[in-house]
Amino acid sequence: MRRHLAASLAFAATSVAQTSDAAVQLTGQTRSVHTESTGNAGLWVEPTTWLPPTLSFQQTDSDDASASDFGLFDAAVASAAPDVLIFPLTGSGAATQTSSLSTAAITASASTDTSTDSYWLIGPPLDLVNQQLAPPTYIVGVENDTSVADVHFSVQFDVSAPTPYTLTGSLGTSAVGINYTLFGTGWSQATGSIELRNALGESVAEVAIDQYEFCTPLGGGEVICVPGSRPLSAQGVLAPGSYVLEARASNSAAALCAALHVLFCFDVSNSADFEVELTFESPPAVPGPAPVWLGALALALAATGLRSLRRFHA
Repeated sequence: MRRHLAASLAFAATSVAQTSDAAVQLTGQTRSVHTESTGNAGLWVEPTTWLPPTLSFQQTDSDDASASDFGLFDAAVASAAPDVLIFPLTGSGAATQTSSLSTAAITASASTDTSTDSYWLIGPPLDLVNQQLAPPTYIVGVENDTSVADVHFSVQFDVSAPTPYTLTGSLGTSAVGINYTLFGTGWSQATGSIELRNALGESVAEVAIDQYEFCTPLGGGEVICVPGSRPLSAQGVLAPGSYVLEARASNSAAALCAALHVLFCFDVSNSADFEVELTFESPPAVPGPAPVWLGALALALAATGLRSLRRFHA
Protein backbone atom coordinates (compact mmCIF):
# COMPACT_ATOMS: atom_id res chain seq x y z
CA MET A 1 0.00 0.00 0.00
CA ARG A 2 2.94 2.31 0.75
CA ARG A 3 4.37 1.66 -2.73
CA HIS A 4 0.96 2.30 -4.30
CA LEU A 5 0.59 5.67 -2.52
CA ALA A 6 4.09 6.81 -3.50
CA ALA A 7 3.56 5.81 -7.13
CA SER A 8 0.25 7.70 -7.27
CA LEU A 9 1.83 10.86 -5.92
CA ALA A 10 4.71 10.60 -8.40
CA PHE A 11 2.25 10.17 -11.30
CA ALA A 12 0.31 13.26 -10.17
CA ALA A 13 3.50 15.30 -10.07
CA THR A 14 4.48 14.22 -13.61
CA SER A 15 0.97 14.91 -14.97
CA VAL A 16 0.95 18.48 -13.67
CA ALA A 17 4.44 19.04 -15.05
CA GLN A 18 3.16 18.19 -18.57
CA THR A 19 0.56 21.02 -18.49
CA SER A 20 1.94 24.06 -20.37
CA ASP A 21 0.88 27.18 -22.27
CA ALA A 22 -0.27 26.95 -25.91
CA ALA A 23 2.52 26.52 -28.46
CA VAL A 24 1.05 29.39 -30.54
CA GLN A 25 1.04 32.95 -29.24
CA LEU A 26 -0.51 35.89 -31.12
CA THR A 27 1.88 38.85 -31.23
CA GLY A 28 0.35 41.43 -33.59
CA GLN A 29 -2.48 42.19 -36.00
CA THR A 30 -3.55 44.65 -38.69
CA ARG A 31 -7.12 44.34 -39.96
CA SER A 32 -8.81 47.09 -41.94
CA VAL A 33 -11.37 47.95 -44.62
CA HIS A 34 -11.37 51.04 -46.84
CA THR A 35 -13.39 52.48 -49.69
CA GLU A 36 -13.32 55.75 -51.59
CA SER A 37 -15.43 57.16 -54.43
CA THR A 38 -14.70 60.38 -56.28
CA GLY A 39 -16.95 62.40 -58.57
CA ASN A 40 -15.24 64.34 -61.36
CA ALA A 41 -16.33 66.87 -63.99
CA GLY A 42 -14.38 68.68 -66.70
CA LEU A 43 -15.36 71.44 -69.11
CA TRP A 44 -13.53 72.66 -72.26
CA VAL A 45 -13.91 75.93 -74.16
CA GLU A 46 -12.54 74.37 -77.36
CA PRO A 47 -13.23 71.10 -79.18
CA THR A 48 -11.54 68.62 -76.89
CA THR A 49 -7.91 67.96 -77.62
CA TRP A 50 -7.77 66.02 -74.32
CA LEU A 51 -5.66 68.66 -72.76
CA PRO A 52 -6.45 69.40 -69.10
CA PRO A 53 -9.99 70.79 -68.74
CA THR A 54 -10.49 74.54 -68.78
CA LEU A 55 -12.55 74.12 -65.61
CA SER A 56 -12.73 71.04 -63.38
CA PHE A 57 -14.61 69.87 -60.27
CA GLN A 58 -13.92 67.02 -57.87
CA GLN A 59 -15.40 65.71 -54.63
CA THR A 60 -14.62 62.54 -52.67
CA ASP A 61 -16.52 60.36 -50.21
CA SER A 62 -14.60 57.77 -48.17
CA ASP A 63 -15.08 55.36 -45.27
CA ASP A 64 -12.64 53.32 -43.15
CA ALA A 65 -12.63 50.91 -40.22
CA SER A 66 -9.88 48.97 -38.43
CA ALA A 67 -9.50 46.51 -35.56
CA SER A 68 -8.02 47.91 -32.35
CA ASP A 69 -7.26 44.61 -30.60
CA PHE A 70 -7.34 40.81 -31.02
CA GLY A 71 -11.13 40.61 -30.59
CA LEU A 72 -13.71 39.75 -33.23
CA PHE A 73 -13.61 42.21 -36.14
CA ASP A 74 -16.85 42.61 -38.10
CA ALA A 75 -16.91 45.73 -40.27
CA ALA A 76 -18.59 47.04 -43.41
CA VAL A 77 -17.86 50.38 -45.09
CA ALA A 78 -19.37 52.10 -48.14
CA SER A 79 -18.77 55.19 -50.27
CA ALA A 80 -20.81 57.02 -52.93
CA ALA A 81 -19.48 59.37 -55.58
CA PRO A 82 -20.76 62.90 -54.88
CA ASP A 83 -22.72 64.71 -57.62
CA VAL A 84 -20.41 67.45 -58.86
CA LEU A 85 -22.29 69.20 -61.65
CA ILE A 86 -25.51 68.22 -63.50
CA PHE A 87 -25.93 64.46 -63.66
CA PRO A 88 -26.42 62.37 -60.50
CA LEU A 89 -23.42 60.04 -60.38
CA THR A 90 -24.04 56.51 -59.12
CA GLY A 91 -20.49 55.24 -58.65
CA SER A 92 -19.90 53.46 -55.35
CA GLY A 93 -17.51 51.32 -53.35
CA ALA A 94 -17.93 48.80 -50.54
CA ALA A 95 -15.68 46.62 -48.38
CA THR A 96 -16.44 44.09 -45.64
CA GLN A 97 -14.39 41.90 -43.31
CA THR A 98 -15.27 39.40 -40.59
CA SER A 99 -12.31 37.83 -38.78
CA SER A 100 -11.54 36.10 -35.49
CA LEU A 101 -8.21 35.25 -33.85
CA SER A 102 -7.24 32.59 -31.31
CA THR A 103 -4.32 30.29 -30.58
CA ALA A 104 -6.37 27.38 -31.97
CA ALA A 105 -7.71 28.95 -35.20
CA ILE A 106 -7.45 32.12 -37.28
CA THR A 107 -10.31 32.79 -39.70
CA ALA A 108 -11.31 35.64 -42.01
CA SER A 109 -13.68 36.38 -44.88
CA ALA A 110 -13.84 39.62 -46.88
CA SER A 111 -15.23 41.23 -50.01
CA THR A 112 -14.77 44.41 -52.05
CA ASP A 113 -16.97 45.93 -54.76
CA THR A 114 -16.71 49.00 -56.98
CA SER A 115 -18.95 50.45 -59.69
CA THR A 116 -18.70 53.60 -61.79
CA ASP A 117 -20.79 55.96 -63.90
CA SER A 118 -20.11 58.56 -66.65
CA TYR A 119 -21.81 61.10 -68.98
CA TRP A 120 -20.95 63.42 -71.84
CA LEU A 121 -22.02 67.01 -71.25
CA ILE A 122 -23.54 68.18 -74.55
CA GLY A 123 -26.87 69.66 -75.69
CA PRO A 124 -29.40 70.81 -73.08
CA PRO A 125 -27.36 69.67 -70.02
CA LEU A 126 -24.38 71.71 -71.22
CA ASP A 127 -26.66 74.69 -71.97
CA LEU A 128 -27.83 74.55 -68.35
CA VAL A 129 -24.22 74.46 -67.12
CA ASN A 130 -23.36 77.51 -69.21
CA GLN A 131 -26.35 79.38 -67.78
CA GLN A 132 -25.12 78.71 -64.24
CA LEU A 133 -21.43 79.48 -64.79
CA ALA A 134 -19.75 82.72 -65.74
CA PRO A 135 -18.13 83.12 -69.21
CA PRO A 136 -16.32 81.69 -71.06
CA THR A 137 -18.85 79.48 -72.80
CA TYR A 138 -18.02 75.79 -72.61
CA ILE A 139 -18.68 73.66 -75.67
CA VAL A 140 -18.07 70.19 -74.26
CA GLY A 141 -17.81 68.51 -70.88
CA VAL A 142 -17.60 65.16 -69.12
CA GLU A 143 -18.80 63.83 -65.77
CA ASN A 144 -17.41 60.57 -64.43
CA ASP A 145 -16.47 58.88 -61.18
CA THR A 146 -13.83 56.54 -59.82
CA SER A 147 -14.02 54.06 -56.93
CA VAL A 148 -11.56 51.98 -54.94
CA ALA A 149 -12.08 49.36 -52.22
CA ASP A 150 -9.50 47.49 -50.15
CA VAL A 151 -9.44 44.89 -47.38
CA HIS A 152 -6.26 44.06 -45.44
CA PHE A 153 -5.89 41.16 -42.99
CA SER A 154 -2.56 40.42 -41.27
CA VAL A 155 -1.81 38.42 -38.10
CA GLN A 156 1.62 37.82 -36.57
CA PHE A 157 2.23 34.88 -34.24
CA ASP A 158 5.05 32.92 -32.59
CA VAL A 159 5.36 29.12 -32.45
CA SER A 160 7.33 27.72 -29.49
CA ALA A 161 7.26 24.02 -30.44
CA PRO A 162 6.79 22.04 -33.68
CA THR A 163 3.05 22.49 -34.36
CA PRO A 164 0.88 20.77 -37.00
CA TYR A 165 -1.25 23.20 -39.03
CA THR A 166 -3.90 23.20 -41.74
CA LEU A 167 -4.41 26.20 -44.03
CA THR A 168 -7.38 26.50 -46.41
CA GLY A 169 -8.69 29.43 -48.38
CA SER A 170 -10.03 30.80 -51.64
CA LEU A 171 -9.83 33.96 -53.74
CA GLY A 172 -12.33 35.36 -56.22
CA THR A 173 -12.54 38.26 -58.72
CA SER A 174 -14.94 39.50 -61.37
CA ALA A 175 -15.06 42.37 -63.85
CA VAL A 176 -17.15 43.61 -66.79
CA GLY A 177 -15.97 43.78 -70.40
CA ILE A 178 -13.02 46.13 -70.84
CA ASN A 179 -11.56 47.97 -73.84
CA TYR A 180 -7.93 48.45 -72.92
CA THR A 181 -6.74 49.68 -76.33
CA LEU A 182 -8.49 52.99 -75.75
CA PHE A 183 -7.82 53.55 -72.10
CA GLY A 184 -5.18 51.18 -70.80
CA THR A 185 -5.73 48.49 -68.19
CA GLY A 186 -4.94 50.54 -65.08
CA TRP A 187 -8.46 51.89 -64.72
CA SER A 188 -10.00 48.50 -63.92
CA GLN A 189 -8.21 46.18 -61.52
CA ALA A 190 -9.37 43.48 -59.11
CA THR A 191 -6.79 41.38 -57.25
CA GLY A 192 -6.42 39.21 -54.18
CA SER A 193 -3.75 37.25 -52.30
CA ILE A 194 -3.24 34.95 -49.31
CA GLU A 195 0.19 34.11 -47.90
CA LEU A 196 1.66 32.38 -44.85
CA ARG A 197 5.35 33.25 -44.44
CA ASN A 198 8.09 32.97 -41.82
CA ALA A 199 10.21 35.65 -40.15
CA LEU A 200 12.70 35.57 -43.06
CA GLY A 201 9.94 36.42 -45.51
CA GLU A 202 9.99 32.93 -46.99
CA SER A 203 6.59 31.71 -48.18
CA VAL A 204 5.16 28.63 -46.47
CA ALA A 205 2.02 28.68 -48.63
CA GLU A 206 0.50 31.29 -50.96
CA VAL A 207 -2.00 31.99 -53.72
CA ALA A 208 -2.79 35.11 -55.77
CA ILE A 209 -5.42 36.14 -58.31
CA ASP A 210 -5.96 38.89 -60.91
CA GLN A 211 -9.13 39.61 -62.87
CA TYR A 212 -7.22 39.53 -66.18
CA GLU A 213 -6.54 35.81 -65.75
CA PHE A 214 -10.22 35.36 -66.62
CA CYS A 215 -10.52 37.79 -69.56
CA THR A 216 -10.78 36.75 -73.23
CA PRO A 217 -9.79 39.04 -76.14
CA LEU A 218 -12.65 39.76 -78.54
CA GLY A 219 -10.66 41.71 -81.13
CA GLY A 220 -10.18 45.41 -81.60
CA GLY A 221 -8.66 45.71 -78.15
CA GLU A 222 -11.82 44.66 -76.36
CA VAL A 223 -11.90 41.84 -73.82
CA ILE A 224 -14.69 40.16 -71.91
CA CYS A 225 -14.07 39.07 -68.33
CA VAL A 226 -15.89 36.41 -66.33
CA PRO A 227 -15.79 35.63 -62.59
CA GLY A 228 -12.84 33.49 -61.52
CA SER A 229 -11.52 31.85 -58.37
CA ARG A 230 -8.42 30.15 -56.99
CA PRO A 231 -8.22 27.77 -54.00
CA LEU A 232 -5.53 27.34 -51.35
CA SER A 233 -4.87 24.18 -49.36
CA ALA A 234 -1.76 23.37 -47.32
CA GLN A 235 -0.83 21.41 -44.22
CA GLY A 236 2.31 20.41 -42.41
CA VAL A 237 4.28 21.23 -39.27
CA LEU A 238 5.43 24.73 -38.36
CA ALA A 239 8.89 24.85 -36.84
CA PRO A 240 9.45 27.10 -33.82
CA GLY A 241 9.72 30.73 -34.91
CA SER A 242 7.70 33.76 -35.98
CA TYR A 243 5.10 33.79 -38.77
CA VAL A 244 2.68 36.11 -40.58
CA LEU A 245 -0.63 35.17 -42.16
CA GLU A 246 -1.70 37.92 -44.58
CA ALA A 247 -4.63 38.27 -47.00
CA ARG A 248 -5.79 41.09 -49.25
CA ALA A 249 -8.66 41.87 -51.59
CA SER A 250 -8.71 45.10 -53.56
CA ASN A 251 -10.19 46.62 -56.67
CA SER A 252 -10.41 49.93 -58.47
CA ALA A 253 -12.51 51.21 -61.34
CA ALA A 254 -12.83 54.44 -63.34
CA ALA A 255 -15.60 55.25 -65.81
CA LEU A 256 -14.35 57.04 -68.92
CA CYS A 257 -15.79 58.79 -71.98
CA ALA A 258 -14.26 58.86 -75.47
CA ALA A 259 -14.86 60.59 -78.80
CA LEU A 260 -14.27 58.37 -81.81
CA HIS A 261 -16.79 58.25 -84.66
CA VAL A 262 -19.41 58.95 -82.00
CA LEU A 263 -19.38 60.12 -78.42
CA PHE A 264 -19.66 57.25 -75.97
CA CYS A 265 -18.95 56.49 -72.33
CA PHE A 266 -17.79 53.25 -70.74
CA ASP A 267 -18.76 52.26 -67.18
CA VAL A 268 -16.86 49.70 -65.14
CA SER A 269 -17.65 47.49 -62.16
CA ASN A 270 -15.62 44.75 -60.49
CA SER A 271 -15.19 42.86 -57.23
CA ALA A 272 -12.73 40.76 -55.22
CA ASP A 273 -13.09 38.51 -52.17
CA PHE A 274 -11.25 35.99 -50.00
CA GLU A 275 -11.80 33.38 -47.31
CA VAL A 276 -9.02 31.91 -45.18
CA GLU A 277 -8.74 29.59 -42.17
CA LEU A 278 -5.56 28.54 -40.35
CA THR A 279 -5.94 25.93 -37.60
CA PHE A 280 -3.35 24.53 -35.20
CA GLU A 281 -3.12 21.14 -33.49
CA SER A 282 -1.63 20.81 -30.02
CA PRO A 283 1.92 19.44 -30.20
CA PRO A 284 2.52 16.10 -28.40
CA ALA A 285 3.10 16.51 -24.68
CA VAL A 286 6.73 16.04 -23.66
CA PRO A 287 7.20 14.55 -20.15
CA GLY A 288 9.45 16.66 -17.97
CA PRO A 289 10.58 16.99 -14.39
CA ALA A 290 8.02 18.19 -11.91
CA PRO A 291 8.41 21.74 -10.60
CA VAL A 292 10.32 22.00 -7.32
CA TRP A 293 7.22 23.10 -5.39
CA LEU A 294 5.23 20.14 -6.73
CA GLY A 295 7.94 17.67 -5.77
CA ALA A 296 8.04 19.11 -2.26
CA LEU A 297 4.27 18.84 -2.02
CA ALA A 298 4.35 15.23 -3.18
CA LEU A 299 6.99 14.34 -0.58
CA ALA A 300 5.02 16.06 2.16
CA LEU A 301 1.85 14.19 1.21
CA ALA A 302 3.77 10.93 1.06
CA ALA A 303 5.23 11.48 4.53
CA THR A 304 1.78 12.31 5.93
CA GLY A 305 0.35 9.20 4.34
CA LEU A 306 3.08 6.98 5.74
CA ARG A 307 2.60 8.38 9.28
CA SER A 308 -1.12 7.66 8.98
CA LEU A 309 -0.40 4.09 7.94
CA ARG A 310 1.93 3.58 10.91
CA ARG A 311 -0.73 4.81 13.35
CA PHE A 312 -3.30 2.52 11.71
CA HIS A 313 -1.12 -0.56 12.04
CA ALA A 314 -0.09 0.42 15.57
